[in-house]
Amino acid sequence: MSRLLGSTYLRKVVGSSGLLVVFLGVVALVGGFGTTGSVLRLVINFFITVVIIVGLQSFTGNSGIPSYGHAAFVGVGAYVTAWLTVPSVIKTDIFHAMPKWLLDAQWGFLPTLLVAALAGAAVAAVLGLVICRMRETAIAMSTLGLLVIAHGIYDNWQGWTRGTVGVYALPVHTTVWTAFAVCSVAVVVAVMFKYSRVGMRLQAAREDPLAAEASGVDVVRARYVSWVFSAGLSALAGSLWAQFNLAFGPSQFYYSQVFAALAMLVIGGMATVSGAVVGAGVVTVLSELLRRVEEGNFFGIQMPQISGLAQMILAIITLLILIFRRDGLLAWWEVDDWVLKARLRFARGGGAASGTASTPGKKGGA
Repeated sequence: MSRLLGSTYLRKVVGSSGLLVVFLGVVALVGGFGTTGSVLRLVINFFITVVIIVGLQSFTGNSGIPSYGHAAFVGVGAYVTAWLTVPSVIKTDIFHAMPKWLLDAQWGFLPTLLVAALAGAAVAAVLGLVICRMRETAIAMSTLGLLVIAHGIYDNWQGWTRGTVGVYALPVHTTVWTAFAVCSVAVVVAVMFKYSRVGMRLQAAREDPLAAEASGVDVVRARYVSWVFSAGLSALAGSLWAQFNLAFGPSQFYYSQVFAALAMLVIGGMATVSGAVVGAGVVTVLSELLRRVEEGNFFGIQMPQISGLAQMILAIITLLILIFRRDGLLAWWEVDDWVLKARLRFARGGGAASGTASTPGKKGGA
């Protein structure tokens, strides 16, 4: 039985993550050989966004509990990255409360990513000791409180965050290929977690917490592991994002990012990692097109400027998805499940056609 479960787990992980990585690779090729800088920037932002949404999906999708606080962990990753990568001369001026050993720190791309992810997971591990013991509605509301508290810290901790002025002079280490690599790893790890024992137990608790507890599932522990894991992915995304942007401030880890991330997850499908990727892609492309319309230039066609059009259209699409397809575009199936369904439908259609053709002949022979 364990061997059968192991083979099923491996098949699901390889099938789902393999197809998604191939798709991401095609996007990376488009960005790597793009003719304009805007295409390259759009592709890199897409990869970073996928990591953010996959991190959110790892908790919200598997537990069924909406989280409004994961933007705080993205901020943790970004600020830790600034502390480790901004040149020492500049850190002396902008981080006046920082100890000397950290002022002298000048870390590379990969070590910074790992430390930022661990920092986000560590913060979540402490907070999760309280949050994950609450009921579902209380957890959702507490994550909103976490977002507000984190923003207050980022906004007022002058010696470490520069407050509302923000941080600058971050080195640009994130390229299209490094973003693709980190995004691919995040997708594979998220799929592995979904089909792991903890992930499956968490999904059982999502459907019926009382029945899951009665079956021996430690719901609090499953939620805690998912909470810490997803926070680590979110902080990883924050570090990747910070090493692509020269500067940032506290407002970039607040309500606007939360609602955009939830909209992507709802549109693609909250229950699947594939839905997170698809939702991020749909919203990224749509936002870019609508931004051009807002600026009055749609592929060279001059149009009147419409301020706020992107947010308005995104909100309408999210509402339509919630009304007419509440489980998102991909619903409950990963991309490999959709491929299998299409193959079965095609085979069933071919079988039905051959059966129809053979029936008259059989009847005539009789």
